[in-house]
Parts: sequence; C-alpha cells; structure tokens
Amino acid sequence: MLHTYSARVAEPLFSLLHREREVLRHLALGLTPREVAKALFISESTVRNHVRNVLDKVTRATPPEA
Repeated sequence: MLHTYSARVAEPLFSLLHREREVLRHLALGLTPREVAKALFISESTVRNHVRNVLDKVTRATPPEA
C-alpha cells in the first residue's frame, strides 16, 4: 500500500515542467519569490503561477485523508 501511495505522489513530480522545477529548486534553497523572479528573469506573478501549477499537480495526485 505504501509503495502505491509513494508512486502516486512521485508521479506528478515527473510531470513538472522544467521551469516549474527551476522555480521549486530556488524556493527550496530559501529564495523569496522576488529573488527567484530576479534570478530566472521572470516576473513575480510568473513565479506565483508556477508555484500554483506545482501545487495543483501535487494535490491532484494526493489521495484524500481517510
């Protein structure tokens, strides 16, 4: 059961776009959205859109709590 759950959670991570992974990597390093935008030459709203897309993909694959 754990293996199946892990596979369902890992699956959306593989579906992330390259840019979504870049944004996520920078945020994981502790950069603020403003710093990420500056580092990647994109706007802060684009950073927020990428974060929203990542969260949508991950939460869609996560089963509801029992």
